[in-house]
Amino acid sequence: MSEQTNIQIDPNQTQLFEVEVPISEESYSPYQCAKVINEEFVKMGVDKVLPPQMFYTYTKKNMIPSYLENNKKFVKHSDLVEWFVKYCKKNNIK
Repeated sequence: MSEQTNIQIDPNQTQLFEVEVPISEESYSPYQCAKVINEEFVKMGVDKVLPPQMFYTYTKKNMIPSYLENNKKFVKHSDLVEWFVKYCKKNNIK
């Protein structure tokens, strides 16, 4: 996870100091997962399109790890990348 530096003033306002601020990892809805993966196939020159329904099913069955936020499922970018690598290996996609 990447971090950025944020300059803040101490409570007495006499000195500046740096604070490490974690940047949250990007997350996707199952529908967005399909868009991201299908765009990656285009970049790779692979003639394949995965339907959004597949990602809803895979998150429901926990084949792709997900989490709930406001009663909606989301997938972390790192989990989607991990799944995509496994999917490509399993289906001989290079």
